This record gives sequence, structure tokens and C-alpha cells, in this order.
Amino acid sequence: MPLLGASVYVTLVALLAFGIGLLVRSSAGGIAITLGILLVLPIVLSLVSVLAGIDWLGTAAGYLPDAAGGQLYAYASDAPAGATGAPATATAEGGSDLNGWSGAGVLLAEVVVVNALAMVVARRRDV
Repeated sequence: MPLLGASVYVTLVALLAFGIGLLVRSSAGGIAITLGILLVLPIVLSLVSVLAGIDWLGTAAGYLPDAAGGQLYAYASDAPAGATGAPATATAEGGSDLNGWSGAGVLLAEVVVVNALAMVVARRRDV
């Protein structure tokens, strides 16, 4: 199942990048913003959460596209984390309660919202 989840994750991230690129109307800008959302924003949110002591910010980081979509290809186990021979249950850094399907739903909702907004903006801007 993780192999199928990984391909769904990559597809949804590509659609998210397409929507962002359509919003900013620039390929390079879309790539930069998408990589910023996927790679930089989670680190910044977790740092601010720890340094400022804002717990809800760490929880919100668990619903970002990388953490939500990461649940699609994570292994789950009933064994305690770190047990010999058993994979640890993958959870988001912020402690969100997402599993594979709910993580996919969150990522899909984010993709739908960004692409719907991009289509509305593109129709108004590009007559």
C-alpha cells in the first residue's frame, strides 16, 4: 500500500504545484513557492512553535501538505515505536491524528482549494 500511496502523494503534490504556478503565473515562482511550502514552512513553524511555546502552531504543522501527504506512504504498526523488527507508527511532528486516508483527504482538499482559486483567478485575469 505505501507504493500506491507514494504515487498518489507525488501526483497530488504535482497538482498543487500546478495550481500555485497558475496563481503566480510563473513556472519558477510556482516551483519556488511549492518547495518553500513543502520544505521550509514546516521547519519554520516547528521552530516558532518550540521557541515561542505556541502549541497549536505545532499541531497546525501536521496538516501542511508534506505531513498530511506523508501519511499516504507511512507504515503503521500495532507494536510500540522502536520495537525490534517492527516499523514505528509514522505521525506528524505536530502530533496530528491523521492516518493514511485522512491525510490523503486533507492533501486532496488543499489541492482542490488551490486549484479552484487558481482557475477563478486565471479566468478573471486572462480574458
